[in-house]
Amino acid sequence: MVQTPLRAVVFSNIVYCMASIDDIGKRKRGRPATDATPVLVRLMPTQIAHLDAWIADQPEPKPSRPEAIREALTEHLKTKGYPK
Repeated sequence: MVQTPLRAVVFSNIVYCMASIDDIGKRKRGRPATDATPVLVRLMPTQIAHLDAWIADQPEPKPSRPEAIREALTEHLKTKGYPK
């Protein structure tokens, strides 16, 4: 019977374990991808106050600021006849 040194046995087990980690795959970090295009908009303090007041008047669950802005923009565009 040929004995394998303990170092070789431990090393071979590590190689097998490491190979299984590669099978899992890397997870992407950050927000998930969407079809949306980010737009940076700077608002005056009075506009933020009015937006926050509108949000406070909404029923639960209250919309976030971005959701409120998207909704206001959609309603405004509808009154102007968009999309045409």
